[in-house]
Amino acid sequence: MHRTILVLSIVIAGWAGQAFTTSAHIHSADGDTIAHRTGWSASFFPVLFYGPDLGLGGGGGTVISHVDSGNPRPPTISTVAFYTTKNKALAVVSPSFTARRGAYEIEAALKYSSFPSSFYGIGVNVEDDDEEAYTLEEVGLEIELYRRVCCELRAGLQYEIAHDGMREFDEGGVIASRALIGARGGRRAGLGPAAAWDSRDNRFFPTRGGWYQVRGRWYRDELGSEFNFHDVRVDLRQYLPLRTNHVLAAQVLGVQQAGEVPFSELASIGTYLRGIDPERIRDRSLALLQGEYRLPLRGRVSGVVFGGGGLVGRSLKGLETSSPLWAAGFGLRVAFDPVRRINFRFDVGFSRYGAQPYFQFQEAF
Repeated sequence: MHRTILVLSIVIAGWAGQAFTTSAHIHSADGDTIAHRTGWSASFFPVLFYGPDLGLGGGGGTVISHVDSGNPRPPTISTVAFYTTKNKALAVVSPSFTARRGAYEIEAALKYSSFPSSFYGIGVNVEDDDEEAYTLEEVGLEIELYRRVCCELRAGLQYEIAHDGMREFDEGGVIASRALIGARGGRRAGLGPAAAWDSRDNRFFPTRGGWYQVRGRWYRDELGSEFNFHDVRVDLRQYLPLRTNHVLAAQVLGVQQAGEVPFSELASIGTYLRGIDPERIRDRSLALLQGEYRLPLRGRVSGVVFGGGGLVGRSLKGLETSSPLWAAGFGLRVAFDPVRRINFRFDVGFSRYGAQPYFQFQEAF
């Protein structure tokens, strides 16, 4: 079963994209006025789409942030919500704030979802006929708290608590047999350290600098989790300007999990490599490298060409004998908020599993 979402109407409103914005002006010595925009600004976008498994759906979202040309990490509140005729729903609120002149930064995501998914099995040796449909209802909260150590280095803690409820599944499948960890749903709660170096010039569409993060999260009974496991990740991203409005972006990612990992939380290579179904290839260890070339086309429209490859295995040692998976593609970007460089993106990725379309806001990485 191949799910394709057809976007019928998106970003109808939001071209202006600016609301309740204030401005200040700085005067130079020769009397010229240099505009320096400050204040809160909001962009709104409606969404209407259709998918065979989803039905007809609609909703929308907002991106509210503090406009300040001197702050590459402005306070931001992002929201998105939609509902479909087949009773599928998603709602996410993601605030991000700084305090004490950027010395502290807190990010959070409050999420509710009831969404159709597919389970093919664990590992790379899965076939189309292995697919099982299921719907997991999730309510969760993630919080990240960082303190600036020096320069662009930040360190802190990450916490997640979420509850999953299995709502629908194929009768006679492995999920119905309850043989999988997490097949009954359950609660997970995890806490762990994190460190990040962030020298990007813009959090929505970086053109230079880097973002490097190392974090570990341990899920334990003492925290209220029904599953005992850990998840360690290394995520390295670099952005290199080539010439005016041309950017080369690269990402290296590694994931290692161990313990009682719920099957829906296993590392998915398709979450990162466009062209592979995010539900198809899952396991406990993952390593990948991908790159993207971004170039202007005309007006608010720009284009990208991307590609990458990765390995998936049951352990880090298992990656040595795993066969690499490759994906590549191209896409378009439409700037619905040019001031903050927030884009709507349409990508098509290709792999040995076929083609996958993507209709989303903000960049893949």
